[in-house]
Amino acid sequence: HKVDIFYNYKYREYVMQDFLAKNGVLIELNGSSTGYDTKCNSELKSCRQPSGSFQFDKQNDPLKRSRDCNVHFYYFGEFDKTDRLTSVICVSGKDCRFIELVKRKQYEYLLKAESRGSTGQRLRDNISISKKEIIANSDNCVIMDNKC
Repeated sequence: HKVDIFYNYKYREYVMQDFLAKNGVLIELNGSSTGYDTKCNSELKSCRQPSGSFQFDKQNDPLKRSRDCNVHFYYFGEFDKTDRLTSVICVSGKDCRFIELVKRKQYEYLLKAESRGSTGQRLRDNISISKKEIIANSDNCVIMDNKC
């Protein structure tokens, strides 16, 4: 089924796809709101500056947590307050340090969920990873600046 491009910032994926193609990275978007974002099992995540935090949602789902650690590539797009793409950070899904960061954040989420569940408090089902954390916990990320 077709997805509204404004649903869940889907249009940002198209902006990132176009930017990556202009820089020699060809990806084919999935066109769905479920599963991986691309047909080659990669994920595109975006955030608006200055927060610089990328969200990994549905962390209450064991399959989603597993899938988050089994992608080919992550593409993190930063957008300014006018929604102009400013940069894309590319990280291989084989980057052990980065995947360990994701797993550590997932573990912290599960501990919080367990303690809040016993008190009846609600907890958002996502984890956040900042640009600084990505760069500090990656062996070979590539940062592509959009100078246009």
